[in-house]
Amino acid sequence: MSTTTNEVWVRGERLDLDDETALLPSFQANDRSKPDTIQSSYSPEFSVPGNTHNHRLLRQAAASQSTQGAAYVRVPAVLTSGGVETLPLAILTIKGYSAGRYQLQLFGGNRRLVEQLGEKTLRDLDLSRFNHLWTPANIAPRLPYAYWETNGYGYEIYDRGKNLDFQSIDPWQCYPSVAAWLIWNQILTDAGFTADSLMGEPLFAALNVPVANPFVYSNEFREARALNAGLVTTPTTNPRGIEHESEFGPERLPMVYTAQAPYHAPSAGATYTGARYTVDTLGYYNLSASVFVHFYCDTLWPGKVSCKVELRINGQPIYQNGAQIAYDESSHVAGPQDKAFAPRLDRWILHPGDTVELFWQGDEWDGFGNVGPTDPLWQVGYRGRQYVFPNGDSLDTQVTFTVTLLEEFPPGGLIKLNEWLPDGVTQLEFVKTIMILLSLTITCDNYRPHLHLATGNKLLENIPIARNWSNKLDLFAPPSRLPERDLVYKFGDYGKRNLLQWKEDENVKKGYGNGEILVADENLPAEYVLATLPFAASEPSDTVPGVLRILNYKASDITVQPVAYSGVKAQPRLVLREEAPISTGQIDMGNGSLQPFTTSLSYFASVGLSLLLDTTVLSVYWADLKAMLDETRYLVEQLRLTPADIAGLDYSIPVWIDAFQDYFAVSRVEEYSPSRSTSVHLVRLSAKHLPPPVLPGDGREFWRGEFYQGEWY
Repeated sequence: MSTTTNEVWVRGERLDLDDETALLPSFQANDRSKPDTIQSSYSPEFSVPGNTHNHRLLRQAAASQSTQGAAYVRVPAVLTSGGVETLPLAILTIKGYSAGRYQLQLFGGNRRLVEQLGEKTLRDLDLSRFNHLWTPANIAPRLPYAYWETNGYGYEIYDRGKNLDFQSIDPWQCYPSVAAWLIWNQILTDAGFTADSLMGEPLFAALNVPVANPFVYSNEFREARALNAGLVTTPTTNPRGIEHESEFGPERLPMVYTAQAPYHAPSAGATYTGARYTVDTLGYYNLSASVFVHFYCDTLWPGKVSCKVELRINGQPIYQNGAQIAYDESSHVAGPQDKAFAPRLDRWILHPGDTVELFWQGDEWDGFGNVGPTDPLWQVGYRGRQYVFPNGDSLDTQVTFTVTLLEEFPPGGLIKLNEWLPDGVTQLEFVKTIMILLSLTITCDNYRPHLHLATGNKLLENIPIARNWSNKLDLFAPPSRLPERDLVYKFGDYGKRNLLQWKEDENVKKGYGNGEILVADENLPAEYVLATLPFAASEPSDTVPGVLRILNYKASDITVQPVAYSGVKAQPRLVLREEAPISTGQIDMGNGSLQPFTTSLSYFASVGLSLLLDTTVLSVYWADLKAMLDETRYLVEQLRLTPADIAGLDYSIPVWIDAFQDYFAVSRVEEYSPSRSTSVHLVRLSAKHLPPPVLPGDGREFWRGEFYQGEWY
């Protein structure tokens, strides 16, 4: 039998343990010495015998050769202590098998949430129900605060670096912002979890994630739709390339070669069949071609020839302002001519279903007396630089046809909210951000995928319902049997100046919005970074009162009209949005019409809620940590905890111990066994930070040290 009374159950059956099995789990939720991490309950690695019963439960792959067998990585399990389920939804990780024993490790609690989130980013969230077209008709009704409050997203106005006129707002400077609560709820939904509501916390309810950088089509997405086609001629069918000996009307060039780099056809979305490119994505495109043509007529006669190469969309020449564009044409010539034609069309918007093709044509021109050219000739794919394949086919490397989707998102495009969320920020990072801002303790429910949440200030508010663990303190445990008790006057790696800071952005004043907790202890290091959030602070606009600045553009040439801008990359942002301050204006609906609107402007700092970290965050939500760091006492004591104590652990409720006449936060229960005393990590809550008893005589007299005993532990 095992030396502990902890047991592991797999598929309703108990694993066989023996005298070598040291199963001593530790329990914790948040380690307040590491506020930017999420902790979970776990056991150190332990082993169990590789007998027939355990082979079957652990799905041993080769039961008949167990010493060489390879087990599955993990299985669901239940941990019981003294017959009480202490980790009902545990994960048993099978780390190996050797010398006739399985090496195992048990995880539970918050590990379930962390594993569900994995490396998924905010852009992996399913927000497809909010898809809509980016048009003034959809932007205008989504500007009011009420729309954002009700739906969890809406459009907003920021100083992005371009001219901003509230009497004629450019709709293409309006991007969708998403409420933090919508992102939070979707993260939990996608992960299969629910959670206690945080909407009663004003800071959480007002948190807003604006677009930091306009969405652009990714390189991977664009490359999958790119075309670079060439022209191959075959000796048996066209030994002199593609050739005409009399004038010919517009004819599509058979640019069908895409087999080898640098030539390629679209690999996703768009198609290229029979020298015709078919668009699948609304966007701006660059279209270009290079066609080396040899054309000729006899110089003894007055007639002449010419050649024209043009790009066509949907089979038609391309016109702008009544004039044809995207073509290249020669002059009327006699005698041999070689010319590289290069029709081009830049930043042209194409719609799904549009087709793009390359055409050429040859024309004859009469000379004096209506005498036409003699011996006219047009050739392509014969006189240029040739690459000959082993089968004899020739590739003219001076003949190419390219289609490139640009990264810029176009007006009228399909807005997918998840694609406009901060690029590269993981869902776990977002959860940690909320955890840090509200000083959350996150605890997974023992029996269901539900998160119990408690803000940092709740620990102090729960003093009236503190649990009395005075009688659980094992003051007489023989030192030879138990670890020595421990007391230190330092908690974690904190210093005299403890920084909580926003991510740096080159266009935001360094240090703006950061906060700090000061500890008056000369024995501590000078400085410690509590955490750095993955979002940057946002400063007010220098030019538009009341508006926040998120710089995406800088004027690169103000001498031209319209002004030329270069792009600027901003770091992800987190701001606050409430019903006020209210702003009114008019938005340009196109066709010269303006529509009035009323909206609220997001803010970063105010006399009420504020993301200046020294204010709401550290002053209100981090009250528990301030109470821990003031005259720190960090104890490791031996307590006799029952399995029911472990099953009902609530880290948001402090404990009282008479021997010390103090309240403590439970940081960790280490290597628990119901058969002996267990090491419990306790952090004292300084009496100076605690609320007074509700009524005189209620609770314990400790306020401002009125009956505070001298330090002796």
